[in-house]
Amino acid sequence: GGAPNADDLRGRVCFGVGFFWLATSLLPSGLGPLLRLAGFVMDRERGKDCLAECAEGGLGTRAVPAAISLAMFHLDLEPDVARAGNLLVAALTRTPESPFLHWSGSMLAWRNCCLDQAAELTGKAMWCCGEELGGRALFLRYELGMLSLARMRWDEAYPHLRFVYEAVKSGEVFFVYRLLVPMQLASACFHLGREHEGVALCAECVHSQDFGANSNIEGDFSKLLDLSLKHRSADRKMLAFEVIYLLRQFPRLPAATMVSMVEYIREFSQPFAASEQIMRQEGLPQPQRDAHMERFVEFVSART
Repeated sequence: GGAPNADDLRGRVCFGVGFFWLATSLLPSGLGPLLRLAGFVMDRERGKDCLAECAEGGLGTRAVPAAISLAMFHLDLEPDVARAGNLLVAALTRTPESPFLHWSGSMLAWRNCCLDQAAELTGKAMWCCGEELGGRALFLRYELGMLSLARMRWDEAYPHLRFVYEAVKSGEVFFVYRLLVPMQLASACFHLGREHEGVALCAECVHSQDFGANSNIEGDFSKLLDLSLKHRSADRKMLAFEVIYLLRQFPRLPAATMVSMVEYIREFSQPFAASEQIMRQEGLPQPQRDAHMERFVEFVSART
C-alpha cells in the first residue's frame, strides 16, 4: 500500500495516544506517583476524547478499534449504554462487514437482556468472517452455544458446543475455563435424550487431567459435576440451569425467558411431584416409600 493519508495518520496518533491515556488511567491509584515520575501521563478524559475523535471522525483503519474500545469502556467501566450504542451504530454504518463490530454489538445486546438480538449479531459476525474463517471462529461459536443454552434451544447449542469441545480437547486453542465447555455440552445432551453422552462428558471432566479445575469457579463446576454423577441418576436436566446460575447469567435473561424456564422446569418436574403425593399415602410399603423418597430428595437437592 501507499503512504497513509492525513486522516489515517491522525487516526493512528489519536488511537495510540488515546488508548494509552485511557489504559494508564485504569491502573491502581497507588502506581500513579511512580508512573508520573517515569514521565507517563494519565488522563482519562483526554484519552476518551482522542478515541472519540478517531471513532466518530472515521479516521482511517483505527476508527473501528477506537469505537470498540470506547464502547466497551462505556459498557463496563463507565456505564453509558446510549453512548456505547451510538458509537457502534455509527461505526457499523461506515464498516458494515466488520466482524469485530458485530461481536461488540452482541455484547451490548446481551448486557441489555436482548438474547435474540445478541445471537443474531454473533451470527452476523461469523458470516462477516467468511466461509472458511467463520467455520473456525471458535469463540464466536462458543458464544452462540452459550446464548442458545440461555434460551433453552438445546438442539442449536449442541453442534456449536460440540465443535468447541473438540477444539479445546485437542489442545490446539487456548480456553480459560476448559472445564466449562464439556459441562455446558453435557447439560445440552441431557435435554436432547443423549444421556449416555452427557454422563460420559461429566465423568471425563471429573476424572481427566485435561479438564482439571484450575480456579475457584472451576472448582465449583467440578463439585457440581460430581454431584450430578453420584446423586442425580433419575434426571440431570437441572444441570443446565445450575450452570447458568453459577455463571451469574440470570440477571441478563429477559423476563419472558425466565418465565419460560420456570414453566419448563415445572413440566419435567412432574414425576417428582407425583413421588411426593405417593409418599403421603397411608400403608405404602417401606421399599416403595424409600424409592420415592430418594427421587424426591434428589429433585429438591437440584432445585435448591
